[in-house]
Amino acid sequence: MVLVRITLDAKPSAWVTVAGESHGRTPVTLDLPRGDAPIRVRFARKGYEAVVREVRPTGDATVAVTLEKEPGEDFIVPTP
Repeated sequence: MVLVRITLDAKPSAWVTVAGESHGRTPVTLDLPRGDAPIRVRFARKGYEAVVREVRPTGDATVAVTLEKEPGEDFIVPTP
């Protein structure tokens, strides 16, 4: 079996699930079997919108995402 190295990163740091299995917090480096079938990667952090990417492990790669704050997280009261 041929393995490829996939590095997963997020700003800010996030929890990672790959194919439904938790792999801890970014940055994460995984050795996965090479293949053409896409693998679902989910990045999540409280207070931020989750990001999902489909990754095809055809060769070594880095997947980096930027999480966006959930609406309403930065509510600012205007001063008169």
